[in-house]
Amino acid sequence: MTTSLLTVAIFSVAVLSMPALTSAQNVYRCGNSYSQTPCANGQALDVADPRTPAEKAAADAATRQTARTADAMEKSRLRDEAAARAANKPARAASGPRMLRPDDAGPPKVLRRKPKKKEPEHFTAQTPAPPKQPASRARR
Repeated sequence: MTTSLLTVAIFSVAVLSMPALTSAQNVYRCGNSYSQTPCANGQALDVADPRTPAEKAAADAATRQTARTADAMEKSRLRDEAAARAANKPARAASGPRMLRPDDAGPPKVLRRKPKKKEPEHFTAQTPAPPKQPASRARR
């Protein structure tokens, strides 16, 4: 029993000390990139968070509030767009040809589908026609 408690205690100390070890890492700027390993002509950067815990909590709360506001605005926009689409969508007849009304007032035009060309039952290869010669060369 004491060995399991000792194991848990050691494990807890190791886990709790991890954030202290990770925050002590150095970051180097090497030209236009950043690295954890030093490089030639690299500059060590101080990446510690200078804010107090109260300032960090206030910033996190403001971020959460901004995210909630953005979500509400998105839902409102989607509702408005759906209502606009529903208001602008014309009622469509269940059957019959489609009607097209031009902007200028006039009788509606009926759109009819063009019949498709009947495809031959079997494939037949055709050679292209020879190119036509210009009229000026034909007279010579």
